[in-house]
Amino acid sequence: MALSASFEALLQELITLRAPPLLIKQVAQMDASELVRWIETVDESPYSIGDWASALILFAEWEVKERALSLKQKREYLVCCIEGCGGSTSLLPLSSLLESYLHSHGVRD
Repeated sequence: MALSASFEALLQELITLRAPPLLIKQVAQMDASELVRWIETVDESPYSIGDWASALILFAEWEVKERALSLKQKREYLVCCIEGCGGSTSLLPLSSLLESYLHSHGVRD
């Protein structure tokens, strides 16, 4: 998928899912290099852009109670969640996987 189309798809998913305005603003203001890393990460994962958008929204809800993370930190954490599954053939929804990891492991500096 072309970079601009992927970016627009991510923003549209966040808007459709009624993401918090701050999250939409953060994504809209991502620098080009981080945007490329996000799109590559989504493309290389077994999850759709909608799954990633839902996980970002879950992260935003978690941040209200815990602490703020950069989009880069969120991407890296989600990659760790996926890698932690060890290529399981029965994938949990990404949001469920994230919720499990946040509950079990939290976020360390």
